[in-house]
Amino acid sequence: MFEVIGNTYRAIGELEKANDFLNRGTKLFEAAYGSEDQRTLGCRVKLGRARLQSGDSLVAIQILETADCLDKQASDSTEIRDQINQLTLKNASKPSPKE
Repeated sequence: MFEVIGNTYRAIGELEKANDFLNRGTKLFEAAYGSEDQRTLGCRVKLGRARLQSGDSLVAIQILETADCLDKQASDSTEIRDQINQLTLKNASKPSPKE
């Protein structure tokens, strides 16, 4: 249920709520089914995409890389890797913040 609610919030642009619900959903799926279960991975990918929409690229990359590492056989694994590569390139081209 957390996944459905979180994804709905993501679709309407309520990203803070989406991140909260998708994070909770990922943790519940992981506790119930394990980290490699398709339900857990699907929710984790949605969480990564919500974090990306929120502008939190570095966290999104970490979440999506975790999902990709856990499921090399996923049907959307290539899409996830492409998204990770694009985010990594985008972040590498950003100027570093001045200290």
